[in-house]
Amino acid sequence: MKISVIIPAYNVEKTLVECVESIISQGITDCEVLIVNDGSTDSTLTVCNELKEKNEAVRVISQANSGVSVARNTGIQAACGEWLIFVDGDDALQPESLNKVNFDVKEDLLVFGYRKKLLDEPYSQRFSVVCETAETMKKIILNKAGYPDYMKKVQVLDSVSCWTCWGKAFRRNLILQNQIKFPEGITHGEDLIFNYRYCSVAKNIQFVDIPVYYYRITEGSVAHRFNPNRLKNTDALLKTLMKEPEVEDSEDFNYFVFDRLYNCCHAYFGKENTSLTKEQKVKLLGELCEAKWYKKSLTITSIRKLSAGKKTRMKKWYTLQLLKRKKYESTIRLYNGECVLSRFFD
Repeated sequence: MKISVIIPAYNVEKTLVECVESIISQGITDCEVLIVNDGSTDSTLTVCNELKEKNEAVRVISQANSGVSVARNTGIQAACGEWLIFVDGDDALQPESLNKVNFDVKEDLLVFGYRKKLLDEPYSQRFSVVCETAETMKKIILNKAGYPDYMKKVQVLDSVSCWTCWGKAFRRNLILQNQIKFPEGITHGEDLIFNYRYCSVAKNIQFVDIPVYYYRITEGSVAHRFNPNRLKNTDALLKTLMKEPEVEDSEDFNYFVFDRLYNCCHAYFGKENTSLTKEQKVKLLGELCEAKWYKKSLTITSIRKLSAGKKTRMKKWYTLQLLKRKKYESTIRLYNGECVLSRFFD
């Protein structure tokens, strides 16, 4: 078996048929589609079984609801293919795309182009980070802005190749031989951890200049702008990533941590969070900045290594200066839109 496409499926009754048919229609004979039903409460399992009846390439595994990481790990253990491709149940593959990819290559990781669709907007073509070695990919995962020579090669500055497992093909034997798994028990950044672990044992990467993947951003995806569990989820991600070899003491990790702190300022300490008073936000932000890894991240020194466009980079730099000086109330005012600079940055 050449290719196994693994689909974790939870309550995707409305999109699963389109997803699976987009894979089957590629016409690849040496390919299986492995759907892992993760305890869906709608008719997803029924749809799975109907798809299985229609096409012998489809296999279905059903398990109690355990989360996307467990579902993907289940798929990895059950897969037969030389290459593993992960597709989310509410996404799809572009017609006549995967069948154009050459899988008879020496590289350990293939990274595809993709198309992105926001709600009812048309798909826009995007491309992922281009790099030749997995060692470079590991560095870009932590801090893509620190490696501008590689970032100049992309059409759109995009971190999708770091934060997602979709839009790629992984060698199954490397995963099994090195016991690489998606981290269970965290709900933010699990793909990033998997990619980092894989790149720790992989060697070369091939960028496939074909938009293979259709990435659909749904109403539920957009709703993540404010998540009451944001701090908890970010904390779990950092603790997990710090356990990886050579991560904690790297300069790139400090930039990665500061980016997470900046995102929390936006998503947790901004005006969208009405569950906390301004005083509570100030207190919590102060406590956060005294935590070990966040405090260390405030020692970063290069504005050019802050991943973002020019205006956002300036906002990150200004935020860094405020937090270094423990101006927590001023930081909260900035993200609540209560100061002059708020209008400049927004």
